[in-house]
Amino acid sequence: MFLLCFIDLAVEQRSKIKIFCVKIGCYPRQTKYNTYLLSSIIE
Repeated sequence: MFLLCFIDLAVEQRSKIKIFCVKIGCYPRQTKYNTYLLSSIIE
């Protein structure tokens, strides 16, 4: 589901992906790592 949400937001609003992930708390233990990872994948 995490990947699905990520892809969904990536299509409509890339800038909100990071905030979305943090709010959902997909990986509360690795928030910073995930944000960086997502940002790398998107770019």
